[in-house]
Order: sequence, then structure tokens, then C-alpha cells
Amino acid sequence: MRGIRHLVLLTGVAAPVWAQDANRGTPVACVGQVIRRIDVRPSYPIPGGELDKVEWLQRFQQKAHALTRPEVARAFVLLREGDRCDERRRAESERLLRAQPYIAQARVQPLDAGNGQVDLDVSVVDEFAIGADLALNSASPYVRRFSTGSSNLDGRGVSLAGGFGSGGAYRDEYTLRSSSYVMNGEPLFVSAAASRRRMGGDWGVEAGVPFLTDFQRVAWRASVGQTDSYLPFARPDTDAVSLGVRRVNAEIGVVTRFGPPGSLVLLGGGFSRDLAETSTQPLALRGMGPVPDTTTVLNRYQRLDQRRLDLLFGLRHLSFTRTSGFEVLEGTEDVGLGFQTGFVLSRGLPELGSTEGDILLSSDFYFGQGDAFHFLRVDGRAQARRPDDTGVWDSVLWDFSVRGYWRLGLARTLVASGIWTGGYRSPVPLQLTLGDEIGGVRGFTNSRQAGGERITFRLEDRWYLGRVFGLAAAGIAPFVDVGYMGKRDAPFGADTKPAVAIGISLLGAIPPASRRLWRLDLTYRVTQDGFAPLWMIGSSSRDGSRFAFQEPPDLERSRARAVSPARYSWP
Repeated sequence: MRGIRHLVLLTGVAAPVWAQDANRGTPVACVGQVIRRIDVRPSYPIPGGELDKVEWLQRFQQKAHALTRPEVARAFVLLREGDRCDERRRAESERLLRAQPYIAQARVQPLDAGNGQVDLDVSVVDEFAIGADLALNSASPYVRRFSTGSSNLDGRGVSLAGGFGSGGAYRDEYTLRSSSYVMNGEPLFVSAAASRRRMGGDWGVEAGVPFLTDFQRVAWRASVGQTDSYLPFARPDTDAVSLGVRRVNAEIGVVTRFGPPGSLVLLGGGFSRDLAETSTQPLALRGMGPVPDTTTVLNRYQRLDQRRLDLLFGLRHLSFTRTSGFEVLEGTEDVGLGFQTGFVLSRGLPELGSTEGDILLSSDFYFGQGDAFHFLRVDGRAQARRPDDTGVWDSVLWDFSVRGYWRLGLARTLVASGIWTGGYRSPVPLQLTLGDEIGGVRGFTNSRQAGGERITFRLEDRWYLGRVFGLAAAGIAPFVDVGYMGKRDAPFGADTKPAVAIGISLLGAIPPASRRLWRLDLTYRVTQDGFAPLWMIGSSSRDGSRFAFQEPPDLERSRARAVSPARYSWP
């Protein structure tokens, strides 16, 4: 049974059925009536009608899942009793509710209350909150990894999760993380996380009010954290070698809105600290424990402790449209139409305790255009740093992606994407690999092809197959991936020939309209690699509720921790 992975996760929502209570009034348009009352009606993930024949599952849902509390949902409704009913705020309230990871579907419906008044009927359908992840081995310890938690603890909009992993010859791993999206009826985000890794560990605390909507005036964020990790460097002719890296980051900042909703300017400022300390002793992390390595290629990194004043500037011209079938099977997706871009100019000052004076420039960009059946999105992030003493730009990092969706029918979607990732002159350890889970080529997880630049193309043909007993949705997706690595100045990097993989994915959503998409990928590596197996089976999941940009982990861990306008906003 070695290597067999058993995964159990209960998360999702069935397609919403908005039951109309005859006593609640007649639905009307939102055209300036006075709001008399706001009623919030939460619903279980799986409607009762779907479970009439599965009574044990119905009992389990009622005992294991706590409905979202009305005050938690009301925190994201942009209208209050006594306000005039405004259609833009009503529609935006629905989007904000759907953006929460514990809410799958939302509807804000005005109901006629007579005398020029309306009642707002806020109906939400929860995502299933309880989840678990279990990995087994045939040898002791039999449980290799286990984690569990809730994404909506007691219906309060609080996530709490913990996990354990067997370390073998190393330390056992423990993780604990918690996030709260609402406090005292307001959308205040607070999170804390801590973990002990096989070697090293990390912790972090964050609080703030994200820039959720154009109707906000101010957003702010404060965070502090530390990471002690051992970053692996793939080598073409032998096993990987790791280098210890300690990162300490702290930041506080605020942005404010100028201009009308839908077309506005963001201005702000803050303070950030970014400490990077890299070990001078490489280690080979072998099965029986770490072994010192004699390679000298990695003796290039120095201690860097930068304390910076940050100036933030952003432009946002976005509207949203609803669709389905892009990143989920049946659930609702809110995709942004228009553009959003942000810039940060940071100045590192020795007077504040910086190792050296420097200028750091960073930017992010989003563009989306299309409709519910055809959509093109472009995302990008870049940064560069210039120390005062050399005047030479270093820490140059970038990540750009283009993604297109074509609905070829009600049950078929063609998805094509291209990702260009790279970096050079990084004062923090940086190496990109062909096996990165976001920016790499599927099936090359154990590949030793690495460098400082990566270009990847993916093409996927998704077919929706239908529902399974009314409790799940299923689909399949044949795919082909092509990737190329460029050397740049990365340790052990090389210019490679294109790598090709083909495969097929089994797609699932439990229950059917959940916006969490589960994948089981069967991949065949067409291009010879020499180390990675020809066939590979992998599983993954993605939350499609925010349609958000994902940065490849092997680049993100080397990025400067300066405040960015993208850190404030959803999406």
C-alpha cells in the first residue's frame, strides 16, 4: 500500500434553489425604494430534497455543518435599513458574498413591502465547512500526513485548520492556522499561522481591511512574520542540494480611493521591512538525515536587511460579470472586465536601519475582456531593485500569464494559457524548475531541469459529464503541456529543449455547484527526462470563487516583501 494516498474532503454546495416564501412579498427591481428591513436566510450546502434518500448524509450535514450566522453575511451587504435601494450596491453585495470562501451562492432580492418600501431578502448557500486530508504508508508510521479543520467555524466566518506530518529521520511536522473574515459585524480580516517543518518552520500574523469593493474609501493592512526554510536546488547530475534561508518581514500600509466607483485612483503609503539571511553551508537532505554538501556554486548570497518607506499608486477600472464553466463545473464565477494596475516605489534608508540604501520598484497588472462564453485575461507582476552603491539593477523578477476561455457548448470549455516566469541577479536564493505546480509542466514534478527563466504553454479541453446521484458533478479534461527552461544566472541552470506532457484529468465538485474544483491527473511524459517517471498520477484542488491570479511558488518565495496594491484587493 506504499504511496497510496487516500483523500477525503467534504466541501462544496449544490446548485441553489431559491425558494420563494409567499408571505415575503413580490420580487421587484431595485429603483430607489426605501429599505424597510433586511432578512438573511442561510442554507445548507446540500438542499434537503437531494438527501431524501440518503438520510444518514442529511443527519451528518446538520450535525457537522453550522450555518453561516446572519450577522456574518450582513457584513458584506452594502445597503442598510433606511437606505435607498441602489442596484449597483445590490449587485456588488451579491459578488462580495460569493467572494467569501465559506459561501458558495448568494442572492440579494428586493421584495415589495408597500408604500414605496422594500425588504431585502439575502439568501446564501454555504460551502461545506469540514475537511480532512489523509496520506497513508505501508510502513510505520502508517499515517504519513493528516490534516483537518473547518472553513466556517460555528458559522462565524472563521477558518481553523491543523495538521500533522511524519518526519521520518527528521522532525515531525505540525501546522496550525486560523483566519477570520468578519469581526464585530465588519469585514475585518485577521489571520495567524504557525508551523514546525522537518527542518525550520514559520509563523505569521496579519490584520487589515481589504479593498473589497470600489464603494470603499480606505483599506489598510499590517503584518509580521518569519520563515526559516531550506530551499532545494535541483542539479542535473545528482540529487538536489538545499540552502537554509531565514526571512523576516513586517509591513504596515494604507490606501485610499479617489474617483467614482468603477473608475478610480488608489493612493497610499506605508513602511516595510525585509530581512533575508542565507546559510553558507549547503545540505543534502537525504532519507537518513541532512548531510553537508561541498558545492561552492551557492556561495553568492549575503545578508540583506532593508527597511523601506513605500509609496503606492494604483488605477482601477473594473466591472464584473457572472459566468460558470471557466474554473468550476457548475458554480458561479465573477470575472472582472477592464483593468487594474498598481505600482510601488520603495526607498530603503540606512537611517531606518537598512543594510544599504536602495530603490525598489514593483508593479502588478490585470486585464480582462470578454463575456460569459469567451474570455481573455492577462496577469503580470514584476520587480527590480537598484542599490545606491552600485547603481546596477538587481532582484529583477517577473511573472506574466495569458489565459483564454472558449465555451464551445453548454458542456465543453477550451482553456489555453501561457506563463512566462523569470529572474536574475537575485540577492535571495532563486531557482525555477520545470516541476513547479503552478508554472511548470504537469508530469515533471521530480524533474531536474532548472534555470532562471521558464516558458510554459497549456491547452485543456474540459467536458462536463453531469451529476452523480445528484450529489456531485463530474467532468474530464484531456490536456497537453509544453515547457522550456532558460539558464539565465540561476545555480545549476541550463538551456533546455522543449518538454512535452499529455494526459487526462478527472474533474469533480462535491456537491455539484461547489466552486472548489478537484482534479485527478494522469500524465504521460512524452519528452525523455532521465529521472522523472513516464507516468504520473497527481491530485489537486482550486478554489474558483475569486478567479484569482496564482504566482508560481518557486518565484514567490524569492520576491521582496514590499507592500503592493495587489495585497489589498479582491480579486
